[in-house]
Amino acid sequence: MATIVMGLLAQSTGTIEVNVAVPLVTRCNPNLVCCAPPHLATPVLTQEEVSLTPRRPLASRAHLQALTPPTSTPVAGFEAVRGKLQAPLTNRSASKQNIVKVPDDNNNNVVEQEPPKKFRAVRPRASDIEDLVRRGIMIQACTNFRVALATEDAFPGVDADNMAMIAFMEACEQKGMCEAVNIEEKDLKLIKGRASQLRGEVVTLARARVKFHYHFLDKDNTTLTLGKNCEKYRALTDWNAFIYKDPASREPGTLFRNQLLQDVLNQAFFRNAKDEDIVYRSCFNASEGGIPLPTIALIITAIDCAISEFRTGEHIQQEFMEKMFTKQYRNYRTTLENWKKYTVKQGTLSAAQVQRKMYRLACIHAGVDENADDTITSTLSITNFAADKDTPNTV
Repeated sequence: MATIVMGLLAQSTGTIEVNVAVPLVTRCNPNLVCCAPPHLATPVLTQEEVSLTPRRPLASRAHLQALTPPTSTPVAGFEAVRGKLQAPLTNRSASKQNIVKVPDDNNNNVVEQEPPKKFRAVRPRASDIEDLVRRGIMIQACTNFRVALATEDAFPGVDADNMAMIAFMEACEQKGMCEAVNIEEKDLKLIKGRASQLRGEVVTLARARVKFHYHFLDKDNTTLTLGKNCEKYRALTDWNAFIYKDPASREPGTLFRNQLLQDVLNQAFFRNAKDEDIVYRSCFNASEGGIPLPTIALIITAIDCAISEFRTGEHIQQEFMEKMFTKQYRNYRTTLENWKKYTVKQGTLSAAQVQRKMYRLACIHAGVDENADDTITSTLSITNFAADKDTPNTV
C-alpha cells in the first residue's frame, strides 16, 4: 500500500481541500520509496503565514479515508513481507513448538498434539520399602554390599549377583532372621545399584583434588594453558608417575606413597567415626593387615580417571563407567598384588607397611583409636552381679 502523507487542511466555501504527496513505489524493489515531484509536495509555510492562518478543527480519520484517492495495487512481494512483519507473536511461538501428528481413535483423521514430557526415573531406595522388617534387612544388605565393593571388588561384573546375594543373607543373620527370607529380583537390582553409587562418590572426591594437587590449569582454554595441561598429563601418566611420592623424581622406595591416595581414602571412607570402615573394621583391616589392596586399587583407578580428563589440555569430564575402567582396575589390582608378593620375597615388606600406615593415618583423620575393637561387649559379668548382691532390709 502506498504511503499517504497528510498535509495542511484548509476549509473554504464549505469544502475541505487536502494537499497530499504520494510517494512512488519502485517495481524493482518494493522497499525503496522515491520522493514525490516538487509540484506535488506540500508547500512549506513561514512562521508569519502560520500565525495568520485561521485554526480549523481537524477532520476525523474516517472522513479523511473517504477523501483519499484510490491507490495502485501494491507489489505482491511487499505484501508478503508486510504480512510476516505483522504476524502475531502467538503464531510465531506456536510454529516453534514440537508438534507431533498422531491418528485419532478411529485412525481416520490426524490430530496434532505436543509430545509427552520426559521425566527422569527416580532411583529406588531401601528406605522406601513399607515393610519395616524387610526395610531393615535391605538397608543392611546395601551397606554390606558397599563394604564388599570397597574391600573386595569394586568392578564385580557378572559376580555382582553373587555378591548381592551374600550381602542379603548376611543382613538376615545380622537382623536375627533365622528363617528363610525370600529375595526378589527387584531387591537384587536395588542392592547392585550401590556399585555405581560408590564408584561415583570416590571419583568425585578424586576429581576435586587432582586439579589442585597436580596444579592443572582450568581458567581458560588458551594455547598456553592447553599446552601446559597436556605436558602435565604426559608427565603424570608416563610409567604411572602419579602413584610415586614425587612424580617428577620417582625416587626408589616411594611407590604407592603419593599423598593424594591418602587424602582420597580419608574423605571416601574415614571422614568420621561413623563411616563404614570404622563400623566394619574387620573388613577394612582384615587380620590387622591395613587397608586392603582392592581399596587402594579403586582409589588409584579413580585418580587415573580424573587425570585423564586433562589429556587434551581442556578439562572434559568423563563418566566412571564399569565397562570403561574395569580393565584398568584389574591391572592396578594385579600390580599391587605382585608388588606385595615381591616385597615379601625380598624380605622388605614394603607393601604391608604401606597398608598399615594408610590405615593408621586414616584412623587419626577420623579421630578413632586404630586398636579399638569394633564389637560392643558388656563390661559387667556374672561375677560382678554376684558381688553386688542386695542385703536384706536395705533399699
